[in-house]
This record gives sequence, structure tokens and C-alpha cells, in this order.
Amino acid sequence: CCLSVCQMVWWCVMRCRQRVKPDKRAVTQVVVQTVRSRTDEEEGAAQPPQRGVQEESMTKLLAQLAASSDKVLVLSEERKQIVSNLDYLKDKKKQWEREMPELRDKLKQVRVEEEKLR
Repeated sequence: CCLSVCQMVWWCVMRCRQRVKPDKRAVTQVVVQTVRSRTDEEEGAAQPPQRGVQEESMTKLLAQLAASSDKVLVLSEERKQIVSNLDYLKDKKKQWEREMPELRDKLKQVRVEEEKLR
């Protein structure tokens, strides 16, 4: 469910990192900071630039990905246990199906002997 979404986000992050080379990132950061400072001067606002927002969201996504992968491991272990239990029950059912005719025959014999004794 959410694992596929996390995998897609991870893939997108990796693709973006491959596309934006380190020197382009540095240039982009300088341009963005320059534009922000000009915008702040024009508006007269002394708001600090919001750096690290993408890094924080990336960190959150990576934490969610790690949590999801842990949950997948737990669920896969539970699935293995359930499959093992199911196989055990199927084997028991086969064993009972083999024993059932013998038990029916024994029950019939006991009933016949009871009738004879009466």
C-alpha cells in the first residue's frame, strides 16, 4: 500500500539528484537566495529565508520509508508464519481424511457388538 508510494518517492528523489548536478545546485541556491533577499527588501519584510524545507521533507519521507520497510518486514514474517500454519492444518486435514474411514469401520463394529450383547 504505502510501500509503493515510498518507493516511487525514493525513485523521484534519486532521479532529481541525478539530474541536478552539484554545481548547478550551488548556482540555484545562490540565485534563489538573491531573489529572496530582493523580494524581502521590496516587501520590507525581515523574514529569514526558509532553507532546509526540502531537506526536512526529504528526511521525513526517508523516515516514513524506513518505517514502511520495517512494517513490510514484520508483515512478511507474519505471512510466513500464517503460510506455515496453513500448511500444517492442510497436512492434519489429509491425515484425518485418511483415518476417518478406519474410525467409521471401528464405530460400526462397536455398534454391531453392542447389538449382539443386547
